[in-house]
Amino acid sequence: ALADSDSFFGADEDLADPPKVTWLTPPKGHVKGGTEVTIYGSRFKRSKYLKVRFAIENEFDEVDATFVSESEIRCISPERDSVHTAHVTASNDGVTFSGYPLVYTKGSGTFLKFIYDNSAPGCLDCLQGASGMNPSFVNEVWRVDNATGPYIG
Repeated sequence: ALADSDSFFGADEDLADPPKVTWLTPPKGHVKGGTEVTIYGSRFKRSKYLKVRFAIENEFDEVDATFVSESEIRCISPERDSVHTAHVTASNDGVTFSGYPLVYTKGSGTFLKFIYDNSAPGCLDCLQGASGMNPSFVNEVWRVDNATGPYIG
């Protein structure tokens, strides 16, 4: 049996309650990674196990997060191989995340979307074809809808 101060994977029992994520900024970053992402929500805990997961299909990366407050954390986006939209969740204990990876059904928890693009580094939203010189060469496609989160299951 585990002692009262011990818990699963060495994480504090108080940390097992997952946070709820509600929005993030900026909403996108370069595929090379390195974007500082601020995630807002509730129930974030100061913990050495605080993590953010970026997931797509069969690939996911978990990065360390920095606690700012119970409603804010920060992390650095990981590098990715291609342009895509990542499913983003957070965890206080590194085990139990705010939502299940790539599950978009009621009851699956909360998650956000983060868009990876390949515009010129340091120039997000700079569409290469925006001048009309080469309109067939565009790095991003945007659709406006109400599907950017937060998702609450």
